[in-house]
Amino acid sequence: MTVLVAGQDPAGAVAVAALLDGRAAVVGADGALTPLGERAERYDAAVYVLDACVPADAVDAVALGRLRSAYPTVLAATGTDVYAGAAATIAESARRCGAEVHDVQPDGGAGVEALRAALQRLAPVRAPVPAATPSPAANPALERADRSAYLRTTIARVRATLLASSADAFRGASAGGLPGLAGAAGGGSGAAGSDADDRGLLDARLRDVAAGLERSLHEHLCAAYRGTFAGWRVAPEPAAPALPRPEAPAAPARSRRPEDVAVLILGASAGLGIGRAVAAPLEALGALRWLALPISLAVGLAAALWLLRVRRRTTDRAAHRTWADAATAAFRQRVEFELAAALVAAESDAALRLARGPGTDRGAGASNGYGP
Repeated sequence: MTVLVAGQDPAGAVAVAALLDGRAAVVGADGALTPLGERAERYDAAVYVLDACVPADAVDAVALGRLRSAYPTVLAATGTDVYAGAAATIAESARRCGAEVHDVQPDGGAGVEALRAALQRLAPVRAPVPAATPSPAANPALERADRSAYLRTTIARVRATLLASSADAFRGASAGGLPGLAGAAGGGSGAAGSDADDRGLLDARLRDVAAGLERSLHEHLCAAYRGTFAGWRVAPEPAAPALPRPEAPAAPARSRRPEDVAVLILGASAGLGIGRAVAAPLEALGALRWLALPISLAVGLAAALWLLRVRRRTTDRAAHRTWADAATAAFRQRVEFELAAALVAAESDAALRLARGPGTDRGAGASNGYGP
């Protein structure tokens, strides 16, 4: 049985076609099919490959209608082992297309036998139509245009995904809290050690975020290249991106402020009032009247010191939080700038390779990085 495997994602169509020993075709923005590689003279059945990350759209409906008018067609979906909520997405695609969607995992081969069985059941239903084959790839410019459109949309989707991931990751790194925030009012060598711990912890968190985004960027670029150059004898690989690493500034220094004196005076005044209220009963006792003044002074001093400590702890905690947020925001700006630059460079590299055609190698000394 000769099977035609088509889909908007060239990588998925090529992978499923390899499992079924069939021929792959990519679906353009208008729903037209363009073969990837050699095409057969006739096809006995067709498989339309959906992506498990998004439900079937209008382009899928048009392309699926064309396939169903010519061949017995089975629906399949790839990527269910990667995307969260893939089961709900497949169910929605099945509802929109009015047919069962088979879960296929090309990497592990799961679901292939069920897909073969479905094709065997459908094949006798309708005689194959040998003349209704996809449009031949007679126009290289059209194929390049389809691949370029896929590249642009994929890079745009990757950019949106990575920016959303970056926002979530940096928000989590900034909101995790630092040890210095719990004891921000401490002083001396203990405070200096806490500042060093805060800076080291913040550096470690930001470094982990950058490393995770770097890995995700490389994985997305490899997937985009596989789809863009599907069908090439030797598919190129993107350059490994390198995102910056953090260098958090020193934590804000703790120092005595004029406001501390004002708080101390206000605390002493309030404390003296409280002390006089506490010592008032002693005024009635002639023998213990002399204790009223020391008690008032002691209570006033204790209240002033407590109020000053609370005020300094609150101020230092706010300064630490502001420092951590500012350091995170500055590093996030650097990382997102490098992310955008890496995506632009990868898109330019892939577009130039498409323009040059298969077998393009980088040439030394060329202004554009390729041969003259």
